[in-house]
Amino acid sequence: MQDRSTAVRSRPSCGLINSPDNGREIVFAEYGASEIFSLRSLSWSEGPEAPFFHSAGTAQLDDSFVIVGGWDGTNYTDTLYAFDEVGYGWVQLPQRLRTAREMPGVIALSADIGINC
Repeated sequence: MQDRSTAVRSRPSCGLINSPDNGREIVFAEYGASEIFSLRSLSWSEGPEAPFFHSAGTAQLDDSFVIVGGWDGTNYTDTLYAFDEVGYGWVQLPQRLRTAREMPGVIALSADIGINC
């Protein structure tokens, strides 16, 4: 893999994972690809194929994160994807945004908080 330490990225989505094998890592994703920066080895590696999007919102969720909405090159999207830190891949969630959005603001709330957004 080429040196990604100085690579230019255009509105990637990113989140922190706690991998059982590799410890804490930052996953960057956009345009159908992902890259992973290891906080243990301070090095880059190629990540799993990602859904094709950019400018999505992200929210940290336990040992992983969720990507929300974005732009697929033609349209805004209403999809949600979680990164599976154990299986090292993307899982599309059944939930959808009510309105497709690019760069949405996102926060994670506990289900027991009693708010229905």
